[in-house]
Amino acid sequence: MSEVQDGLSGGLGGFRRPGPGERVTPLDRGRLATPFEALRARGEALGSPKVALVAFGTASEVRPRVEYARAYFPVGGFEVVEDESTESVQVAAARFANSGAKVAVICGADARYATAVPELVPGLRAAGARVIVLAGRPKDLWEALAAAGVDVFIAAGADALAALGAVQERLEVLA
Repeated sequence: MSEVQDGLSGGLGGFRRPGPGERVTPLDRGRLATPFEALRARGEALGSPKVALVAFGTASEVRPRVEYARAYFPVGGFEVVEDESTESVQVAAARFANSGAKVAVICGADARYATAVPELVPGLRAAGARVIVLAGRPKDLWEALAAAGVDVFIAAGADALAALGAVQERLEVLA
């Protein structure tokens, strides 16, 4: 027999039909949306906390990340506050302070993050940010940006439940 036939001899993918008298454990039934609904309910129990999108860079640079974050946070029961993009650290911090949010979501281009984030974080913290989130996947910079004060990273393909849950947990602990 060939390797393929050997692999399939026990059934497709190693699964086989149970024999007489064998007990089969049924799969758990559930809705895929349940964890997201629980996350949203938890966010609403926190009072639908505000997240402010801190768009740092030119409008064309920040647009994809702003749109991504705008759709991302309501899933966790957050209210999203948006302002125009800026290239000034002071303006970004002042706009955040006026937003009434406790979560700052930095939206920009990976190329700017290495220099901009270490400058932005202290200003955002001084303006009242309890949690700082970075939108994007700057792989080579994660450790440096976390050391600079980024608490949570969000990106396409990442675990949204874990990230949104982490933001909620930080808000609960810091409440």
